[in-house]
Amino acid sequence: MLSTPSLVPVLGLLLALSGNGLFFAEAIIGGKVATKGQIPYMVALVVNGNQTCGGALVSSTMVITAGHCVAGRDITALNIVLGANDLTDPERQTFDVNNVIVHPNYNFTSYDIAFLRLHREVEFDEDVQIIKTAPSNENYLENTLAITSGFGGVSIKEERHRILKYAYLKVLASKYCDGYLSFVKDHMICAGDPNGRQGPCKGDAGDPLVVGGVLIGVASQLFDCSAPYRPVAYTSVSKLRTFIDDSLYS
Repeated sequence: MLSTPSLVPVLGLLLALSGNGLFFAEAIIGGKVATKGQIPYMVALVVNGNQTCGGALVSSTMVITAGHCVAGRDITALNIVLGANDLTDPERQTFDVNNVIVHPNYNFTSYDIAFLRLHREVEFDEDVQIIKTAPSNENYLENTLAITSGFGGVSIKEERHRILKYAYLKVLASKYCDGYLSFVKDHMICAGDPNGRQGPCKGDAGDPLVVGGVLIGVASQLFDCSAPYRPVAYTSVSKLRTFIDDSLYS
């Protein structure tokens, strides 16, 4: 996460499209270090030993993340880590992935959401818990405070970080994202730090956006995290409820 130490910690997920100063959401800049068990639904996606994306645990065998984190990828190289605020924690739980369910309308700029089915059920304890998902067509008012978390780098130059961090964002009117990203759709949530000092950068795609203990968004893409005052766009959970229910309960 990018941060100025004197500021209130804020975290979020920015948007991206390579070649236009945009990048897939990859890291959290700023914010605070999470304590063990503080964010028990947090998931890390690890490929060949390297953390690549985040996600959230939504059932005993299902993880929600960004579609571009897993679409077309070899899942045999993918591991899921839960129950850790440090990816080297010997008490972390690690899982293989049995299969991937990507939204049928997923493409580079929309419906960026997917589910991972774990090879076995997780072991619930104070460090590993499910998070509730937002109900259908739930709308979140402008300036609603949300929390996001992830294992991304702590500066624009550091691509990965093993320590979990969190920060707060505010839900913004869609016009703030529209000003930077022409492809923002009605199934996305615009959010950001009004001070423009903190947010994700490299390593946080798929990270959760949470309001009142309920998952409302999944980090999709981010604008250049080295530049201030950039909004963040998330795939909305409530707007894609049919896909979510079909994936979870089919």
